[in-house]
Amino acid sequence: MITSKTIISLSFIFGFLFFSLLIPIEANGSVKNYQENQVGKFVVGLGSVPDQPTKGLNHFALYVRQKESQEKFQNLKVYLSASMENMNSGQTFKSEMNNTLFDPEYYEVDISLDSEGKWFLLVDVLINENQLDSHNFSTLFEIDAVSPNPLNSFLTLALLGFLVIFVLKYASNIIFKRPK
Repeated sequence: MITSKTIISLSFIFGFLFFSLLIPIEANGSVKNYQENQVGKFVVGLGSVPDQPTKGLNHFALYVRQKESQEKFQNLKVYLSASMENMNSGQTFKSEMNNTLFDPEYYEVDISLDSEGKWFLLVDVLINENQLDSHNFSTLFEIDAVSPNPLNSFLTLALLGFLVIFVLKYASNIIFKRPK
């Protein structure tokens, strides 16, 4: 028998699901948007999660493809160097971007941006098709790191709290079935 409590609970769940479809909630997932730079006959695409890089840990993904054939390359050596616009000491850090197992045409790395502002990302690519034919090139991307939105953390905590209370309440009703 469906009770009013069940109807109210289900309406809250479906309301939350509907609300979550309207507002994009960012989590550790796939990159949706890529900036593209053309270097000779190659196109380099760089994207991040979150879509707008924030102060803190960011996930960057990259691909390299031929401009004409749209063919993406696998097994490249790709390095990403990040530096801030007004960093006087010239401190940069360089990280190797590795292939993913599920999609070997994409190269990924996690980089922590320690402050807000304009960052420059230098991508170095070495394409070694065979021992005689290799290409080495670099391209520069510019990003703006912003402060992370504290509302995302609060909404996640509220959702987890709601789900824990919901599950415990209905689990206790099943376990300790009360006679009517």
